[in-house]
Amino acid sequence: MRTDENGVMDNIKLRAFQQLIHEFEVSAGQPPEERWPWLIAAHILGQEVLSLHLKTHTLMFRFALQTSDFTEASGQLFRLSLVPVGHLLGKLPYGNTGRANVSAFKPMAIDPKSESLIDSARAKVIADKMQRPNYPTTPS
Repeated sequence: MRTDENGVMDNIKLRAFQQLIHEFEVSAGQPPEERWPWLIAAHILGQEVLSLHLKTHTLMFRFALQTSDFTEASGQLFRLSLVPVGHLLGKLPYGNTGRANVSAFKPMAIDPKSESLIDSARAKVIADKMQRPNYPTTPS
């Protein structure tokens, strides 16, 4: 998520990130392999903003604990410690899924599933804005 010269975040990207997190939350009860894609897409979209990046890894860590995936949980703890350093140094592996089964340092091409989820979240945000003229222009 890029910011402009005044540090203002792209509102559509922020709302799309929030939409992806919402979809993860409402998918509760589905098998983990059907829920992880929402978090992966949120990670890819929000990776450039420290608070969103931390939020995604925190959710990934909690989800790994909920599913008793302790390898993933330990990988998420490692990533949570790296996030501030990566942002401080400007060294982020763009496109990386954020999962423990890939290198925390490896940039990756965005997989088609994540790209589709991100595109769908953006489209929903734009459609909501067009249907509701008073749709907030700043995040709540």
